[in-house]
Amino acid sequence: MRLLTNTRHLLGGLTLLLANTLLAHPMWIVPSEFSVSGDSQWLTFTTSASNTLFAADKPLEQAGMAVVAPNGKPLELNHFFAGQRSSVFDLELVQQGTYRVEYQRPVFYYTSYQQDGEKKGLRADKQQAQTELPDSAIERHTEKVDMKTTLYITRNAPSDEVMTPSGRGFEITPLTHLNDIVAGDVATFRLTLNGKAAVNYKVELTPAGSRYRDQRGVITLISDDRGDVHFDVPQAGIWFLAAAVSLQDESGRADSIWSERFITFEAIAE
Repeated sequence: MRLLTNTRHLLGGLTLLLANTLLAHPMWIVPSEFSVSGDSQWLTFTTSASNTLFAADKPLEQAGMAVVAPNGKPLELNHFFAGQRSSVFDLELVQQGTYRVEYQRPVFYYTSYQQDGEKKGLRADKQQAQTELPDSAIERHTEKVDMKTTLYITRNAPSDEVMTPSGRGFEITPLTHLNDIVAGDVATFRLTLNGKAAVNYKVELTPAGSRYRDQRGVITLISDDRGDVHFDVPQAGIWFLAAAVSLQDESGRADSIWSERFITFEAIAE
């Protein structure tokens, strides 16, 4: 997967190196079904981080997983199993409406540097790096890394409560309900930074099954002056959306913040 960022916020070659490394393992959640009808039902969710889209490689931890019910309240996960390459959990959809399922990777700091002409790095914020890096380390750059993947599922009629943005940090909000998309429709997403429009940012959308194609089939869109991207869905199936930004950090613990956001959704056939 290629680097996704706004060129106005590029913070040097080492930042780009880190970003490309991180994007090598996008995080995803795939349910047994995206929409169900009738009485309460159980769904199974598979989660992982992998370079090949939807091919399990690195399991996601239960501690970072969260489910929000249609009424806006969090649900407890009691049926979670973490394997060697993927995590699996079951969830009963008791309430009617749309649920938000998301995984927030624990935020961490990464300091990159050069030593004797070689690029290196370690998990450390600026203060830790000051004491751990050799005196000969040059071109030091510390990044705070923030990664989240999201999924929406619905029982019976779709609802919008769980799609309300928080107004904090980098967010991607579906303006088109993701459990009601048909191939040939246009799905609109809004990108925001602390509640304000994120203008001129790249979003990449990739259809499932890339391991069976010579080309990944990535579609690249740019957010407009409202922060919106309009995706003309070309085919039915599971889709993966990815976007990232690099911003200045004001905390003193890092030089920049690298935020990645992923969304998995389904388009059904006409």
